[in-house]
Amino acid sequence: MRVDTSAIAEGSTLKCGICIVGSGAAGITIARSLMGNPSMILLDEPSEGLAPVIVEQMANTIRDLKAEGLTVLLSEQNLHFATLVSDRAFIIEKGRIRYEGTMAELAANEEVRHAYLTV
Repeated sequence: MRVDTSAIAEGSTLKCGICIVGSGAAGITIARSLMGNPSMILLDEPSEGLAPVIVEQMANTIRDLKAEGLTVLLSEQNLHFATLVSDRAFIIEKGRIRYEGTMAELAANEEVRHAYLTV
């Protein structure tokens, strides 16, 4: 699989670390992507299939990386995990952004949570 990051980095000094995650090898994949010392990383469903204790450890690690200045773009269906590590939320449905706001605003918006985040 090839991921084109030229549109993100074009005309800037931004170093992108692209990480496609979703299996039990999530920690190894994330560690490998950080070896290049990127300023941004994309995590796609990093908590999927992991034990809750591992998810909590991953959340702590992501928070530490953010505190060191790493930008994290997270695609995640686990709302609890996303709340632990995210500053902002975007809800995308059929390719369109349906909601944008802080995690606190999302937590307070029962209508949006009911419409998009309940089964």
